[in-house]
Amino acid sequence: MADNYIALFSRFIACGTYEATHILDALLLSLSDVRPNRLHADTHGQSAAVFGLACLLGIEPMPRIWRWHTLTLYRSDNAERYSRINSLFSGTVNWMLIHEHYPQLVQLALAIQSGTLAPSVVLAKINSYSTKNRFALALKELGIAVRTIYLLEWIMDESLRRTVHKGTTKVERHHKFAKHLAFGAGSHLRSNSPADQEKAIVYNELMTNAVALQNVVDQTQALHALKSKGINVRAADLAFLSPYATSKLKRFGEYPTDLKPGAMPTCTTLPL
Repeated sequence: MADNYIALFSRFIACGTYEATHILDALLLSLSDVRPNRLHADTHGQSAAVFGLACLLGIEPMPRIWRWHTLTLYRSDNAERYSRINSLFSGTVNWMLIHEHYPQLVQLALAIQSGTLAPSVVLAKINSYSTKNRFALALKELGIAVRTIYLLEWIMDESLRRTVHKGTTKVERHHKFAKHLAFGAGSHLRSNSPADQEKAIVYNELMTNAVALQNVVDQTQALHALKSKGINVRAADLAFLSPYATSKLKRFGEYPTDLKPGAMPTCTTLPL
């Protein structure tokens, strides 16, 4: 989903599948005109291979990693020693391995950008390769270098931690809102058909986007009504509003006898 609360891409994956394998598909296979270059996720939405492939594709992963301190941080050179943070590092980046396979890594990025390969296909193959496959190791080596930089920034920059937490929380609230709307049959998938399962996910996201948009319209009308009564609305107050409100939703519908709907308001700006 984009940072404007609208879902851009959905895909059903089997239970037990590692989310990181499919997460880059959301940016590269989406048909939306919105082309984000930052990617928020939780721990299961990242891996060394994902960081490496994202770097090649010009995407900036910004995951919220649980127990990040258990991951290995890598020095750029084995001779490097740091006065204050030396104890954080327990490995060294193998730049020679990355340099050896750099042409193939660039070819891989071009193939994905052209649509010849999907990122999920590449990551699934990388994960299935043995630990002796040098190309897979080179991609992961690039990833651990990029992830080390990210984790160091995470440690030092409080604003980065706030940004990542805010982005990830927004995604979690979207999922909760979508689940609230998928109340039929206990929100369980009752079909073993992959096509039916995909439809259930996509249609639920379509409904979620539509209801979120209506919530924004209703909130905008309410804000203008307050302003017409002389009540000032501050930008700081608007920060507490969300399109994922559920208290006024009628999930079982409404069946009015008057079928003449009122005209939609023409004012779409906020009353600031």
